[in-house]
Amino acid sequence: DFPGASNTQATAITPSGDIVGRFTSTDGIQHGFLVSGGKFKSITFPGATLTDVNWINPRGAIVGGYIGNSGGEHGFLLNNGKFTTIDYPNAGFTVAFGVGATGEVVGTYGDENGMLHGFLWKAGTFSVLDVTGASGSLPAMISAGHVVGGYFNSTGLHGFSSTLGVVQTIDCPGATFTFLSGLAPDGQMVGGYATVDGNGHG
Repeated sequence: DFPGASNTQATAITPSGDIVGRFTSTDGIQHGFLVSGGKFKSITFPGATLTDVNWINPRGAIVGGYIGNSGGEHGFLLNNGKFTTIDYPNAGFTVAFGVGATGEVVGTYGDENGMLHGFLWKAGTFSVLDVTGASGSLPAMISAGHVVGGYFNSTGLHGFSSTLGVVQTIDCPGATFTFLSGLAPDGQMVGGYATVDGNGHG
């Protein structure tokens, strides 16, 4: 629990035990946080009205999203104490979800028609990460060049795994939807799915 917060959620942990997440302060504003060596540190993008922290890589690079004073949702990278905004060109919004050990960032952006697309951001250069035929793509995590997430099509939400540009659809047997949200360097994947009785499962 972040000290004095009304709500705290942890979203990621490094092999060395550093933890990041989000909390709501007593004034109702959402911030990110880092716990390192047992000490809490608040993370707030400068001038933001909301800051959301999604992931931290083994080297301490942190990604997430924020809403600025003028509105609009933007992605960010926090590395060595320096914030970098990540905005896909001409997008309606951008959110960063995952950051790999070597600094590649994955996330989503919305185009002028409101459709969701995935992106890979590496050293300031964007690449689109869309599942072929999808009506929306949501890459969630990257590790060792391997990307996992979810995508929408006419039959609902499905999980996907992409390695070297080769995409594999992943659906839990009997599920009404599947989404992959986490990935280990050895290729193990975690996520969630729902069954016809309306229950959600990991």
